[in-house]
Amino acid sequence: MRIFMTEIRRSPLRWWLPVLLAVDLLAIFGRSRYWMGEWPQTSVQAQIPAFYFGPAAAAASAWASGRSRRRGADDLLLGAARAIWLPNLVQLASTLCYVVGVYLAGCLAAATASELGVHGSGFLWPSYIALGLALVVSFAAIGHAIGRIISAPYGGSAIAGLLCLACVTWLGDQNALGLFTTSGAPFLRVGTLPLLARFACVLVIMGAGGLALHYSYTHRAARAFRPGGVFLAAMLPVLGLLLVAGPVQGVRNPAEARQVCTKTVPKLCFWSEDSKYLGTATAMADRAAALPAPFVSPPLFTEQGLTREKMSVTSFYVLEGSMWDPAESMAGAILSHTRPHDCTPSSTLPEPAMVASGNVTMWLAMRIYGGVRPAGMHGEPPGVDMAAVERVLGLPAERQNAWALSQWAVVRDALC
Repeated sequence: MRIFMTEIRRSPLRWWLPVLLAVDLLAIFGRSRYWMGEWPQTSVQAQIPAFYFGPAAAAASAWASGRSRRRGADDLLLGAARAIWLPNLVQLASTLCYVVGVYLAGCLAAATASELGVHGSGFLWPSYIALGLALVVSFAAIGHAIGRIISAPYGGSAIAGLLCLACVTWLGDQNALGLFTTSGAPFLRVGTLPLLARFACVLVIMGAGGLALHYSYTHRAARAFRPGGVFLAAMLPVLGLLLVAGPVQGVRNPAEARQVCTKTVPKLCFWSEDSKYLGTATAMADRAAALPAPFVSPPLFTEQGLTREKMSVTSFYVLEGSMWDPAESMAGAILSHTRPHDCTPSSTLPEPAMVASGNVTMWLAMRIYGGVRPAGMHGEPPGVDMAAVERVLGLPAERQNAWALSQWAVVRDALC
């Protein structure tokens, strides 16, 4: 314990602790606040700082592990009564104490902010927090080994930090190695096997680092080759294990769902973790029910993942806290439900009818949403002039309805 406390006091991270804490809080609260009150999204947001702390831990760990060589203490460590791996483990633990401590403090801050808001059921999802923890620990272990392999005073830290930053930037997202995730939709969860694989990789990396340390102390003539070769060779099974384990996130079984629904017709149902949207959804359902004839709404809309269908016409997805996507999905379903059933619909529409269909869809979405499309949302049907549709939304209800019916008439005539 005395050695550990000495390493804590001598760690270069002690000077960077306020900066790390500021980076943590900025990464959590700086970009958006939609995740507050939605526990899966809060958990993902609390995990995001690991993206920055991983490379920082690697650089700091490389500096700490190379300190004994820079001070000529290798011979003392070889002659010490303690096992040679013990002081190195203490150095690594002292680095992790700072980085993991700040990471967990950020998780607590995110949980507190989410709890103080209008919150859904549950609490932080431990699997997302553990995913970030695996990233930080593995990068710190990599940095520790690099610091022992590379003797240059600042070279080891620079190489470790930049190498890990490149790894997490280019290979870290869900489509590659899945070292972190940015989506906390309630129908997704971190798989048990992929998470265990990442912690197994931590053990492999630390074991490889131990072998590299052994060679760096006992094979001085081969320092430049053998430790690096041992460590790089161990990275191959690490990459293989990550690839074999599959995607870090999987789809939850709908049978696990505890859904909450509006008391309206049409009815909108959500995962219980998204219950904070019920108030907005109730208002949207009332506006959908008040649409003029002949527009007819399906009786039920469900959030993605609540049914076994991957995505149906009546499914919707809440994108970054905005209810625009559900409004757009409802508009498309209403238009599909309103299509004439007394004739055989044409499989293709001429361009004027396609544009008219897009115009009506966007108008319906805005009416249901209760305003124009939010500035952060993009994309519209081909040929649709969103500015023109927004101007229509500002007209009296009678003139809006007349415009929408004229557009719908073009679509209906083309369908039959």
